[in-house]
Amino acid sequence: MMKKTTNAVYDVTLLPASYGDSILINYGLADDLKYILIDGGPYYALKDIGDSIKLHAPQLKEIELLIVTHIDADHIDGIIRMLHQGKLPFTIKEVWFNGYGQIKIFKEDDGHLLGYKQGEYLSALIEHKQVVHNKTHFEGKAISIKDSASPICIKLAGGFKILLLGPDETTLAEFAKNWEKESTNIADIDAWLKSLESNPRYTDRALLGEDSIADLQAYKATKDNSLENRTSIAFIGVYGGRSCLFAGDKPNDAMLSVIQSLLDKRKIKKEQLQLDAWKVAHHGSRKSTLYTLMQKLSAPKLLISSDGKYYGFPNEDTIAKFLKFNQRPLTFYFNYRHAKNTRWDDDELRDAYMYKTEYGKLNEGIKLSLIPTMLTNNTNKTL
Repeated sequence: MMKKTTNAVYDVTLLPASYGDSILINYGLADDLKYILIDGGPYYALKDIGDSIKLHAPQLKEIELLIVTHIDADHIDGIIRMLHQGKLPFTIKEVWFNGYGQIKIFKEDDGHLLGYKQGEYLSALIEHKQVVHNKTHFEGKAISIKDSASPICIKLAGGFKILLLGPDETTLAEFAKNWEKESTNIADIDAWLKSLESNPRYTDRALLGEDSIADLQAYKATKDNSLENRTSIAFIGVYGGRSCLFAGDKPNDAMLSVIQSLLDKRKIKKEQLQLDAWKVAHHGSRKSTLYTLMQKLSAPKLLISSDGKYYGFPNEDTIAKFLKFNQRPLTFYFNYRHAKNTRWDDDELRDAYMYKTEYGKLNEGIKLSLIPTMLTNNTNKTL
């Protein structure tokens, strides 16, 4: 069943999360907007993120779903600090986060396991704040798919669909075996809350810019083998006939297999999965989005979250490869303007390679509006 809509909204805002990720999605009818928050950047970016949320979503009183993709500090630390602030300016209906308590079911009983500090902090805070945890569809267990051939479609209130692409159970089993640090205190809420009180923080080199576009496109990057990044919750958000991939830090190989499975399930076989937008994995790292994925997945709007600090993301060869393999029209959305991405703000390059650039204003982030065309009750698992 479909009906045309004129006042539906599907906006994606890359919040000013320094070198990390924090993304606000608002969707629904203009007089009944709902919100999804993905990640919270590093701890010191929380104020800028909060100010940006107030600017772009001044009516926000409730988060429909908070998704913490994985335990890297530039994704999780801001959420830890936010939940540690006392009373929040909004309520959180549910959080999706894979802590030890959710992934332990996948481990083999092979002895002592260790746990990541940030993961334990967040798990303790979620329990302490009594936030509904991994409830929708997963009944408190890990947010996961069985394997790359088995993506799951979940429908949220208001008609927003999440096509979950990962992590898979095998990756989480491996992750459970490597959960490190403070092994004697795994899932000890009181111990981690006490440790949190004394933690003051809750308080690859890029190619040279002189390389030609052709040189950048020809550069052969090695793949990302990080287990932590492979555990990222990644999904395609679908609303009103529009679609956006939120890739977290999911590396190329982990994405490629599940995208190929979506293509294989289609009645009409195509070489590429076409989406409306793509939040590029791992801030545009060359190791995370290789040309092999670009050949299988394409979107006219590419979102990249990074202020260029520490790791120099996005890598210039990643952008150059998108110019070679991605469809046209093509627009890059950067939530910051900085030394690592200003090269692309060049009229000669834009004319030669037929693309556009949009840059966020200082500490405001950048909003992309995907104009819904249809509202539908169809939950087709292959989009």
